[in-house]
Amino acid sequence: MKQCYNYKYIFDEPAKIRKLWKITLPVALPLARFMIMVVVIAILYIFFRGVIEFLNSLLGGLQYLIYLGVPWIISGVILKLNPDGQKLHWYLFDLGKFMFLIFLPKKKFCQDEVVHLPKKVVFQKYEE
Repeated sequence: MKQCYNYKYIFDEPAKIRKLWKITLPVALPLARFMIMVVVIAILYIFFRGVIEFLNSLLGGLQYLIYLGVPWIISGVILKLNPDGQKLHWYLFDLGKFMFLIFLPKKKFCQDEVVHLPKKVVFQKYEE
């Protein structure tokens, strides 16, 4: 008797990082989450460094919580977003493609074909 296997969970499993250079992590960290965390940490450091240093002067050690906790939470929220049933990066790619190829050039479609409309319509006077 043949058995059907569902490989959906295997293919949906994200790539994970277990070792960074010479540092071995205690748990495997999903690559997508790690990349989002790096971007969020860079944004926090570049734009909000002064605010974070001020908060750290009020409560010592708060910068570690901000630089690790906030990116962890934001990356989790971003990974759970699923607009139009797609992963967020594919959705943004498709949206950008639509904006630059269809919306900004103001293309018109009729039955899945591009319609080229004249730029200026001139009506001639009709005399009887």
